[in-house]
Amino acid sequence: WVDAAIEAAGLSGLVQLARFHPDFRFADSEGPEDAADFVGRAPFPAFHFLRESEVTAALDGAARDNAALEATVAEEPEDSEAVG
Repeated sequence: WVDAAIEAAGLSGLVQLARFHPDFRFADSEGPEDAADFVGRAPFPAFHFLRESEVTAALDGAARDNAALEATVAEEPEDSEAVG
């Protein structure tokens, strides 16, 4: 029903819905205690509205940070052990 309300309000493409649930599990989960599943868990069922522009900005920033880190690592000499 929340997705329908977002669409009816003309907010599709502007707002993204993030859902959380105590029993959340990914389809390829390794079991109920798989650590990866905890990203979507909450003590009670809940949802958050996210501005898509802010999600995009965060992902773009993470991509820039990753690219900068990879460039820095690539510039380091292969034998970078500390001399002592």
